[in-house]
Amino acid sequence: MQKCTFCSHRLSADLAPACTTSCPTGALRFGDFEPERAPAPIPGFYRDHIEPAIHIKPLRRFGPPAFAGGHVGPVNAGAGPVNTVATITRKISLRSEWSLLVFTTIVPILVALVASAKAPPLLVPVMGLIAMGLSAAHLGKPARAYRAILNWRRSWLSREILLFPAFVGLSLLPSARPLTAAVGFVTLLAMDQVYRLSTNRRRGELHSASVLLTGLFLTGVFGQWLWLAVPVWLLKLGLYLRRHHRYPIASQPLFFSRIAFGFVLPVAAYTLYPLAIAFVLVGELIDRVEFYLELDFAQPSTQMRADLERAMV
Repeated sequence: MQKCTFCSHRLSADLAPACTTSCPTGALRFGDFEPERAPAPIPGFYRDHIEPAIHIKPLRRFGPPAFAGGHVGPVNAGAGPVNTVATITRKISLRSEWSLLVFTTIVPILVALVASAKAPPLLVPVMGLIAMGLSAAHLGKPARAYRAILNWRRSWLSREILLFPAFVGLSLLPSARPLTAAVGFVTLLAMDQVYRLSTNRRRGELHSASVLLTGLFLTGVFGQWLWLAVPVWLLKLGLYLRRHHRYPIASQPLFFSRIAFGFVLPVAAYTLYPLAIAFVLVGELIDRVEFYLELDFAQPSTQMRADLERAMV
């Protein structure tokens, strides 16, 4: 079962959706509602307030799919071809996800600091509380956030919400550092699993901005363990270049900035350890920004866009 796309493959062929052509009573029609073109009244029935029974309205503040050159009008015999080149309003944007961007950037840094035994006292609890506040601010109704943990048996999001506070709490116990680090890395794994459903990534495909990879890489960087940092660094570089080869993005400045800050400048400034770390963190932030810019979860509008693109090939 899949959601209705208004038979986008038929629209691309200048045909009306199948339901409107097969309706035996003619009760279904497709197109913008125009009162002057409404069907003639049926004797014995009131004509007042005759309108379509279904209105498609935007969710929250996001607009409905917009079509280049105007809205799709009624599909009639003899009418011109339907313009099916859609410019879909994104449901996910960096502007709306900024709090999660900061949250998912802070968490691997905290985990790496704990795992490398470089965390200053109370830094992890304080920053952890700030990160949790940012994550809660993203919710539409923060007062109902507790409901998110109820599905922990099946939901990676629920597990993440349970694991991260546990990591923050354990960080107050210096003697429990190995356990804290382990819980932290499991938290990063849960965070990565939450984003597995994004449509622009193949199932199971590893992303260079994976927070688990970032946590491992930063652990090697903070601990100055080249045996860990270098292999993960090379893996992230390979994944990044492969992704841009397969799915090129429009923002070339981000690409070159990521290469410079994430891979070139840290090597050039290797002897200046604090500066190299600063370059690494900026590079990881840029990669995470690109990750959120690429996010596009399955929804009717994106499914329609994909169907239209396939039909026009």
